[in-house]
Amino acid sequence: MKTNIVESYLLELQELNLRFKEFDHSYFEDNLKNLYKQLFHTTYDKRLFTSLLVKAIVALIQQTPVGFYILQHRHDNTKIGVLYKIGVDPKFRGKGIGQKLIEHAIKTCKQLNFKCIDLDVDKDNKIAIHLYMKNGFKIIEEMKDWYILRKKL
Repeated sequence: MKTNIVESYLLELQELNLRFKEFDHSYFEDNLKNLYKQLFHTTYDKRLFTSLLVKAIVALIQQTPVGFYILQHRHDNTKIGVLYKIGVDPKFRGKGIGQKLIEHAIKTCKQLNFKCIDLDVDKDNKIAIHLYMKNGFKIIEEMKDWYILRKKL
């Protein structure tokens, strides 16, 4: 009997044994600095780990970091979370890790009693835009080169 695409996808995710771990500045320095630079083409700023930081989560397969997200409060202290950075190691893309990171971020925002979650995305990043919209984000503002999206929780 043939396995359908959905079953195959779920089996692949289970085989990955993906787990999430909260991380701090020292973990980032030691383990994620190069991945950050590869994904965002810039060196990371230590100010990411300031008072606006709510959570920093890394996705691991065994002990290998394969993706992460950084969640912050909006600067005006409203009950709005900002998905400041999210990324998946290019070697692990197409395996559902980005979806799992989004789901984890949404769950975390709900646990923190945020009313919604905002993010911005480059207009050219069609894959990410599709992923966000599939998860209930809607464009709330259009800038020159990017969109601001929001998901009500």
